Amino acid sequence: TERVITAKQRGLINARANDASLDPRVLAGIILFASGGDPRAFDTDDEAEDFVNRALQRLPAKLMDDVLKGIADATPGEAA
Repeated sequence: TERVITAKQRGLINARANDASLDPRVLAGIILFASGGDPRAFDTDDEAEDFVNRALQRLPAKLMDDVLKGIADATPGEAA
């Protein structure tokens, strides 16, 4: 079976997303994109946050770098 990310890695993703002030809907979109999923519209931030929590519980370790890159790319002002 494929290895999923650890609790420590989930914490790193959440910390980077918080540092970047990313909205849960944006983080959900990054995870969906990294995992090859179809884009989704979430009705509320809570719905997106629930999705993020479930997705991170089963995120394959091989996608960790893609998610972190997506967070960095989505961070406003990083290129300035």
